[in-house]
Amino acid sequence: MTMKRAAFEDVRENQWGQKPPWEREREERELEKRQRAQFSNVGLVAAAFMLATLAGQVGMVVYVSILDEIMGGAIDFFSSTGLMFMSAVPMYLIAFPISLALIQAVPKCREKPAEVWGFGNFLAVLVISLGIGLAGNLLGQLVEHFRPAPDISGEELEGFLKNSSVWVNLLVVA
Repeated sequence: MTMKRAAFEDVRENQWGQKPPWEREREERELEKRQRAQFSNVGLVAAAFMLATLAGQVGMVVYVSILDEIMGGAIDFFSSTGLMFMSAVPMYLIAFPISLALIQAVPKCREKPAEVWGFGNFLAVLVISLGIGLAGNLLGQLVEHFRPAPDISGEELEGFLKNSSVWVNLLVVA
């Protein structure tokens, strides 16, 4: 009896090419375990991207602050363009290459089946995207309507940010 049972369990596919239920369940559990690990690894890569961006931006602000003191304030490094530059450069030149290298190391669960996109799928994504954009726009208008100090103009806010310390701007804006 045990030989028959062992022979029965050793069968991987039946005559129609289907796997037995216990084999399919085992494969599904293994796939789910690999997918959980992959999802965790992608989350770690995203966290590494954010930390590398933040570290690069803080480092750049410190470097530019030292450079500004050495030059005696001859160049306005902390203008809106300068702040944008100090924000974007570390993200694109430091954090993005690091995260790209890390995401390449994440093992794939299985090959993705070829997906054919027709006009209907494109139209569905377009409608969903427009709906999300509209909802975001309405939410922004709602927040703008109920902001606590509606009498402050954009120029006054920009002047406040320019006259604040770099660390306050980094904490509040970034």
